[in-house]
Amino acid sequence: MLGDIPELLHVLGKYLNTRDLVACLQVSTLWNKVFTEHLWRTIDDSQRPWRRLLSYFSEPIATFYYPEQFTARSLEPVPEPLLELFVKYGHHIRNLVIRRPHTIEVCVLAEARARAMAQQMEEVGTNSEGIGGAGTETRTGSGSASSPVKNIPCCGLVKLRFDFTLSTLGLIDDLDGNRSLSSPALSTLSATIIENQEKELLPAIEDVPVDIFRPKSGTWSSPRPSHAVTLARSSWKLIRNNPKLQVLYMRSLSSLTMPKLIPTARDFVLATIAGLPRLRSLQANFHQQEDFLAMVPTILPQLEMLCYMDPSKEGFDRLLIADPESRFESNCSLDADGIHNYHKDTLSPLRSLQVTADIHSGHLRAILSTFPRLKRLSMENLLQNDSKGSPIYVHTALHTVLERLSVKRWDDLAITDILFPAVKDFTLIRVAGIRNLLKILHLFPGLERFRLCERRRQPEEAPVDFRTERPLPITAVILYGDGFHEEILVNGFLSLMPHLVSVQLDKAYPSTVRLLAQQCPSLESLEFLMTASEVVSDTSKELGALFSSCERLRCCMGPGLVVDANEVATQGNNWICRRLQRLSFGVVGIPRLTKQQQAILDHMLQRLGITLSTLGTDVENFLEGSCTEEESFIWRQYQECKRLQQAVYQRLGQFTELYELDLGLPLQLASDNEGVEDRYERLVSESLELTLASGLGHMSRLGKLRILGICRVDQRLLGTEIKWMKGHWPCLKVVRCLNLDGVLCNIGLDEWMLRMIPQS
Repeated sequence: MLGDIPELLHVLGKYLNTRDLVACLQVSTLWNKVFTEHLWRTIDDSQRPWRRLLSYFSEPIATFYYPEQFTARSLEPVPEPLLELFVKYGHHIRNLVIRRPHTIEVCVLAEARARAMAQQMEEVGTNSEGIGGAGTETRTGSGSASSPVKNIPCCGLVKLRFDFTLSTLGLIDDLDGNRSLSSPALSTLSATIIENQEKELLPAIEDVPVDIFRPKSGTWSSPRPSHAVTLARSSWKLIRNNPKLQVLYMRSLSSLTMPKLIPTARDFVLATIAGLPRLRSLQANFHQQEDFLAMVPTILPQLEMLCYMDPSKEGFDRLLIADPESRFESNCSLDADGIHNYHKDTLSPLRSLQVTADIHSGHLRAILSTFPRLKRLSMENLLQNDSKGSPIYVHTALHTVLERLSVKRWDDLAITDILFPAVKDFTLIRVAGIRNLLKILHLFPGLERFRLCERRRQPEEAPVDFRTERPLPITAVILYGDGFHEEILVNGFLSLMPHLVSVQLDKAYPSTVRLLAQQCPSLESLEFLMTASEVVSDTSKELGALFSSCERLRCCMGPGLVVDANEVATQGNNWICRRLQRLSFGVVGIPRLTKQQQAILDHMLQRLGITLSTLGTDVENFLEGSCTEEESFIWRQYQECKRLQQAVYQRLGQFTELYELDLGLPLQLASDNEGVEDRYERLVSESLELTLASGLGHMSRLGKLRILGICRVDQRLLGTEIKWMKGHWPCLKVVRCLNLDGVLCNIGLDEWMLRMIPQS
């Protein structure tokens, strides 16, 4: 049988989640043996079943609130059954995410106990004739005695992530601080933890010195062992036990709020990191290790991604002192066009770098020279260059291969010796003035995607004449924040981008929609992120022009897009964007009958003994002489209401690719009536009915529809319409509407039926 082939089961185990793997363990002995390896391959101590398994030593956060109930449980040492499980199966672990400090403790203890057991077995085998330890391999780990490598737990990790919560670090800080001296519960907790750790944990981490975590000045405030230092020593011990690591996330061990977690010994840090030759991704802050960044190409030759979180700029000054220009020039040559050709075998393979320090253009050039293969760079603030600081290189222009660049604030507008011909994605959080923004963007001749989060309001020396500016090659733009709330600036800036395909803005100015309709026939996505107080009331003609000129349009979304039903009825025949997948606009201008008018119409039909379904086409002649002038007016209004709704449904029904349709209306257009008890008083009376009698059946071809928005729509849906929706829109799962408290929410179709129309 196929289920008895281990190779096939191993392939299957790669695609199963934790819950399915636990179920597979109970099938048979063979399946238990095969899928145990896959179950233990990835451990996240905050996810089941590991969260439940490791609950024996969850952080004693609750001690502050229920000391009598939780203190005893929180002070228990590592349970022996759990430790035995890690000793037995821990060698299968490849990916480990640690959010609880005690997870580190059990990993370190399991490794130490397994090595002690292996050493005992080796000694027994050496003293026994005929055994002699044949067939065993030896390994000398970093700081560990030689022992058999087979089945040593927690020593084959490929990915390791330390992700402690702030509450956990806060508790450890309280245990080390003066608060534990004034709190009996904390004092007892601290003493018991230290007593438990002294039995087995502290001897297991003795090769990680205590002194390297002490600050350069000052002494400990308490003679007791520091809980933070013990946590840091255990963490670094776990790192040193895994020389095959490829991904290491150490942000929690680099917390600037707890400097005790950061080792101060340069040789220890460099030796530990250099002992990870396969490391490809690293996120850490080696505080007071100024030369680490300059030594990355030497100690980590395979590193491809680095997040360097040291906020000081000394490390970048060391890059300048190390003269990366000479190293760069020795590893490349110039072709006939003056472009650098790299000797790929001698350069650092780093492709992604994130730094959190404020740097200047000299630092930037040093970074790009040290890591010439860099494809993605994210940094804080690019300041103006200070000639009084570190040396500035003024050699030939440096051609970079950067493709993605993210900068929080760009102040240096005089960069001329660094060229960015390959940058296609640029994110800028803050810039002062539109003129400065244009200067920056012209540094990127091949830019395709641009995102600006905030443009600081700054008086310009003179109005910017966008007609004289060079066009930009940008095809996708995102603009939001206080800097782009001026219609003239938004339109002028977008006029420089004739090749736009995707646009995301804060506000939907009618003139902006008109500009995009005229200038960007290849537009595929248009989204607005406005709030209710910034809504534009009517964009009917502009949206009609957009739908009539942009054939490739896939998405048109925005909470404030409002159209008039008459415009839809007259312009809808010209719409060519038949591939729309996401559409959002509220329809108004429908002459709906009031409750009083509806009562008059019903009374008239009852008096005449007819129904709306039995009326023929010659309605006017039938009703002539049979009703009053008021009844005739109400009847014509009803006919016009029905005609407009049918026209709207027909236009929407042609978008057969739609999977999200939001007909909701913005909050600003709601009625100001004070009677909030009646939910209909919060609705817009001139909106769609969404009934089969009004023509909803024209939208029967929207079989792919999954999300329907009806916020503030005065709908009259009943059980007949719901049954029709389920039959013709089988994919519909979510309804976006207002709940009974007036809050916009997404709810399931069945829940919405029970909540809003229980009679269906």
